Amino acid sequence: MAESTLTLLIFVARMALLALLYAFLGLVAWLVWRDLTRGEGQREQVAPQASAHLVVVDGETSGLRAGHTFLLHTVTTIGRDLDNDIVVADTYTSSRHARIERRDGRWWLEDLGATNPTCLNGHPLSPMDPVPLDPGDVIHVGRTAFKFRA
Repeated sequence: MAESTLTLLIFVARMALLALLYAFLGLVAWLVWRDLTRGEGQREQVAPQASAHLVVVDGETSGLRAGHTFLLHTVTTIGRDLDNDIVVADTYTSSRHARIERRDGRWWLEDLGATNPTCLNGHPLSPMDPVPLDPGDVIHVGRTAFKFRA
């Protein structure tokens, strides 16, 4: 008699654990579905951002081939370190060389205090003094040249 009661208790415990597992999986599925449907509504409300990119004009010394295109994010960093959005493997490029940022509907270029200054259309930039970018501008980071396209 005690053995059959123990077997029944084990069976009930297994069924309770199975029910808890299914309830957990159901909750996870419901949360994923809710987030996906909520995300669709949010995507419809968000206005599209104006896209811009940099095209490599001359990147032979950095290993970048001419014509390669980098899509710009709201904030894009350029430098030698691997944590930059655009990595330029050139000894004339600082680890954190320059930043391109979209603010107030415009794109801005800023030199981050690099040893060899960032140049815009052949003119060196003052560190930490952002300048607006126009389509067709040429940006030199170290010995690598990019053309700005918006």
